[in-house]
Amino acid sequence: GLYNQALNILTRAYPEAVGDQTELGSLSPQKHPMVAYFRGYCHEKLGQSGAADYRAASQLSTAYVFPSTATEYAVLQAATKADPSDATAHYLLGTFYFSRGLVDPALTEWAEAKKAGKNIPVLDASTGLALLHIKNDPQQALAAFQDGMRTDPENIAIYLGMDQALSLLHRSAQERADALGKYPHLDSAPPPLIFELILNLAEAGDFDKATSLFHNRFFPREEGGTNVRQVWVEVQLQKALAQSRAGKCGDAISTATNLASEVPDLVFTRDGLEGIVQSARSNYLVAKVYEHCGKSDLAEAKLKAAVNANSPDQVRWSWLAAQKLPGFNAEQWQGRLQTAFDQAASRSETSQYPSWWMYSAGLLARELGRSDEAEARFHRALLLPDRMLAYHFTRLANAENTSKSPQGE
Repeated sequence: GLYNQALNILTRAYPEAVGDQTELGSLSPQKHPMVAYFRGYCHEKLGQSGAADYRAASQLSTAYVFPSTATEYAVLQAATKADPSDATAHYLLGTFYFSRGLVDPALTEWAEAKKAGKNIPVLDASTGLALLHIKNDPQQALAAFQDGMRTDPENIAIYLGMDQALSLLHRSAQERADALGKYPHLDSAPPPLIFELILNLAEAGDFDKATSLFHNRFFPREEGGTNVRQVWVEVQLQKALAQSRAGKCGDAISTATNLASEVPDLVFTRDGLEGIVQSARSNYLVAKVYEHCGKSDLAEAKLKAAVNANSPDQVRWSWLAAQKLPGFNAEQWQGRLQTAFDQAASRSETSQYPSWWMYSAGLLARELGRSDEAEARFHRALLLPDRMLAYHFTRLANAENTSKSPQGE
């Protein structure tokens, strides 16, 4: 209650920090909206008008401002009462509610901020992510992200959130690729956005454009991040399958045969491809290419290479391969599928790659006849952080369920 003393501190002119001696994004007191809101609050408590301070606060940036205390809550409540059209105060109040897990009040405040018409960075992204992940409403989330493309066009969360929403809504690969392609700085876009764009282009059948995005870029390795080699092999696999279906067997066989080959101007292809190429899934899909093109001996060799996988995320592909070889024992394989499902389901709750194991468990659940569980797991996979290309594989699994043929055929 020492409001006069507080005002002495809140109105002081503080020197600007030296550029390299402050936290990235931190605001000086005179540029911090909560400092200005506190000034207005103190004036009100002293029986004076806080309007000028509230008005000044409403014009300041909200970047890196996260109110979380009971006193900040009281101040923001006073500001919205003093001026119900203060978009900044409504946004920050919504952020306070969201930090406490109060999603509905947060969305209400953010809607008021939106209604006021001020362009507040991350408002649409925050709204979209809350609608997507907590309210489970991808349609409304998509609308928020689409607004964000206009108001906050450089925010990568807008584009990745839109990709998730469109995937959950089962929209076309081309629509997803078009949305991601609107990011204004594709030449310097972060790898997660580029990888998602590449994979969506591949799903849409635009392999030339997908391949072009690998060139003239550096893809850093990140712990828990996506390996560019996996993305590269996947694009080539999908390309080979598409070529074989179109009857371009010379091109298809060349693409399939050279999956692990070095590409002169792509440094990452010099090593590390072989392990991905020799997975049960890769071998099975290459076998399909050879089968489509009448190369039965080559197809059989790839099926035999695929049939002995033990990792639970590869057992489904071994099972598909085994069905095409002599001596297939359906009862024995049902046991293997069940064991693999149990392992994948367990890892989806404990692994650092939950989306990958959620997808894998969904795929196995479907083969065990549990279609509702499979659908629920695919839905959850698309809401978890993308790992090991889980979004791409989940979309393929959903498309496969529609076409009733194994992924990529």
